[in-house]
Amino acid sequence: MDEATRALIDGFMRMQQAQVLEGYRLRNRFARKGQIVFAGSSLMENFPVAEFELNDIEETAARGRVVYNRGIGGYVAKDLLAALEPCVLDLEPSAVFLNIGTNDVATPGYRLERLIAVYERILARIREALPACRIVLLAYYPVNAVADYPGMPGMSKEEMFATRNNPTLREASEAVRALAARTGCEYVDANEGLFDAAGDLRADFASEGVHLLPHAYAIVWENLKRVL
Repeated sequence: MDEATRALIDGFMRMQQAQVLEGYRLRNRFARKGQIVFAGSSLMENFPVAEFELNDIEETAARGRVVYNRGIGGYVAKDLLAALEPCVLDLEPSAVFLNIGTNDVATPGYRLERLIAVYERILARIREALPACRIVLLAYYPVNAVADYPGMPGMSKEEMFATRNNPTLREASEAVRALAARTGCEYVDANEGLFDAAGDLRADFASEGVHLLPHAYAIVWENLKRVL
């Protein structure tokens, strides 16, 4: 992807992110405190939590808490750190589930230690503001760099999966697991059932090899219900 195209896409994405963030600020005024919050990047934003909760209405009622989704597409860890108030803190959740970092992994010049350092700052901010909040860090979802998808505009498959590939994501997940242990948070791998025989994300579970489709999220939801 050439620099002009990248700059155009980045500018449009930032405009969309600002609109989504402002929408969350407005919606938070009407949200109940002490609930469960999902936060992160597009892999969290695309999670159709409301549909699953309505489908499991008896379990949702029995749990006594609802899930608010505050994911924002394109976010890297430092973006979530800057937006913690509307995405997490303003809701004063009893529990927060985080999936942030896959866009860091995909960024040119990616360094795992830099991602974990920012992630740790996110956890420290949440702990400081909400000491009683349960913090759950999710393993990163697998990708499929093999199947033949339409692709991303202006980006080749080689570019798309240069660093955002399954070995790198497994390494990052292990670092997040260690971070959770070091900081007294929980770590949950909800990926059971997403893999094909080769250990890649099942081809029919993704739109372009990265972003999950609703029937894939249904499997993740079932896995998460054990710990919600």
